[in-house]
Amino acid sequence: MQDSATIYTENVVMGGRQGHGFAAEKANHLIDKFAGEDAHLIGGDNAKNGADRLVSGQQIQTKYCSSGAKCVAETFENGTFRYMDSTGKPMQIEVPSDKYADALKAMEDRIKKGQVPGITDPAAAKDVIRKGHLTYEQACNVAKAGTVESLTYDAANGIKLAGTAMGLTALLTFAVGVWQGKSKADALDAACFSGICVGGTAWVSSIMTAQIGRTSMEGSLRAGTDWMVKKMNTKVVNALANAFRNGNNISGAAAASHVS
Repeated sequence: MQDSATIYTENVVMGGRQGHGFAAEKANHLIDKFAGEDAHLIGGDNAKNGADRLVSGQQIQTKYCSSGAKCVAETFENGTFRYMDSTGKPMQIEVPSDKYADALKAMEDRIKKGQVPGITDPAAAKDVIRKGHLTYEQACNVAKAGTVESLTYDAANGIKLAGTAMGLTALLTFAVGVWQGKSKADALDAACFSGICVGGTAWVSSIMTAQIGRTSMEGSLRAGTDWMVKKMNTKVVNALANAFRNGNNISGAAAASHVS
């Protein structure tokens, strides 16, 4: 139940104007996790000029725009690169795989103009620009309900939830079977069957709820849920918000919006 709620709330942000950006973060993160990387989503604290992702100790800011030049332009403020890590070095900027070459050239030009602190060699642009796993179009499709990309993402993302439900159900069914006097073989058969049924149901349900989170249905319910949240104790709202999400804790208006 909690995992389903987490998956749903994490997908709601994909329905907004910048939904493809959130989709890019989450999809690239999921691919890194499946590849065995030590990957974490850390942008939930909304820290100014903070990183979106952390992969094997490398801070990453994800920028998915319609061109490589726009991706790079988003990382500058008043002509100066704004995404620096705690050591004073530039974070890596993750761009769509099909915009990588354009973004690389744009960053090289910025370095030549002296707009990236601590870097003077244009060739160092390749250390700043990171090629994302998805193209721009794929990220846009992950953010939409009913597309092959979004269904694939939700199916992969729901595996953990389904596996947990399957494992717990199978374990409990096996134990109950043995306690009831069944042979271990019969208890194991029953456990496998129950685990597959419950795990499969949990998997399909997670995909359905995640897809709904991308639709206008969520927005149509917000007036009612906003009212309900306003009637709740602030401490309860904060506790619920942080129970149903990943990343750093949030509070106040951010927590209320998340719970709603």
